Amino acid sequence: MLSAVVLNRGVQLHCLNVLLDTFDEVVYVDVTGSGKPDVTVNPGRLVMVIINEEDSYDDIEARRLGMGKASGDVIVSTRADVFPPTRAQLDEFVSKMKPDSVYTFSRQDVPLDRVEELYTQAETYQKLHDLLPLVFGVIPIQASLMVATIAVDAGVLEKVPDETLHPKVAGIINSCGNFQIARRDTWGTFQLDEPDATQYNAIKAGCTAYATNFPPIYQIINEMCTVR
Repeated sequence: MLSAVVLNRGVQLHCLNVLLDTFDEVVYVDVTGSGKPDVTVNPGRLVMVIINEEDSYDDIEARRLGMGKASGDVIVSTRADVFPPTRAQLDEFVSKMKPDSVYTFSRQDVPLDRVEELYTQAETYQKLHDLLPLVFGVIPIQASLMVATIAVDAGVLEKVPDETLHPKVAGIINSCGNFQIARRDTWGTFQLDEPDATQYNAIKAGCTAYATNFPPIYQIINEMCTVR
């Protein structure tokens, strides 16, 4: 079972609907009190987690709460303005995931107006999802000079004598941090934090942190994000 965890910040309904079409469940952590989003695809897969105002959770604490509510064997920490890889791509990727590993996917930025045009043409979210790599490509521009996969583990950190630099070394594979995937038991071995800090925490706990160029994610770039 595949779960995704998102906060209701910068929500794009196109992305949220595709997430619901792709994952077995999407844990939606409401940190602003805006209520249930008006999704049209598999609404039964949406798991609402309400943060009460008096709880005063910051975003990291809210995401930790959402991760705890996820029931999947594999859990993705991502955003509600991101189009994920297709389910077929994710299933293949998961089948090859190594034990005690956390993977971060590279991002391809896509403009909201172009996505709106494509959705009008596609008419369904499944077809829109299939169009994204054809229109925007499959290798993010900012990752074009990277090797296909970069890995950092404790052995790599040990080669850097100055321990104060270890978090920066871990962050070299950050790759944007907006789509991080690991098995449930792996997430439970370290502290979820900001993306690069999460990777450092994972490495300290004995895991290996990977960044990969393929498959990419597509993130909507828009100054006025739709929050519902």
